Amino acid sequence: MNTPKNTLIRTATLEVFEMFGPLFEDRFITQVEGRVAAVITVLNPHHTRENSHQPMVLESIILGNKDVSKWQHPYNEYAEAKAKAAWRSARSNHLIFAGAPHLIESDDFKFAGGVYDDGIVVATSGLKCWEDDLFVSQVVASAIKAHVIKTANPVINEPKKADLFFR
Repeated sequence: MNTPKNTLIRTATLEVFEMFGPLFEDRFITQVEGRVAAVITVLNPHHTRENSHQPMVLESIILGNKDVSKWQHPYNEYAEAKAKAAWRSARSNHLIFAGAPHLIESDDFKFAGGVYDDGIVVATSGLKCWEDDLFVSQVVASAIKAHVIKTANPVINEPKKADLFFR
């Protein structure tokens, strides 16, 4: 697998994970009886349906116990499956299930938690319920998007015309 370039989206994702990871781990793993781990997966938005046959994982974070053998289920696989369905359909999973079941494919994961937001795809699996997975995914997607906008705005609004490309 190719390692993604250090893009604005990758930098933003790592910073959002650093910021929210401990908070989510405390709130949704440590404080919830029976929870061992969860996985949050972000796909690379540069691999769109138009230019790629498969999505590419940009980054994943494990909340809680990092030892996969201690998990009840393969949350990393579930998060990736949720993300792939959101990527493929360009819709959040809960919206596919509720309003566009004709987009469901036979190997799609049947619980929501994958979010599609302007090309940013985030999926979470392993929390107490899919609604918590959805909440965390939406917060992470929104935070990444806001971070990228904040970082890009000074470059976009730069009055100099000498350098027309992002560096």
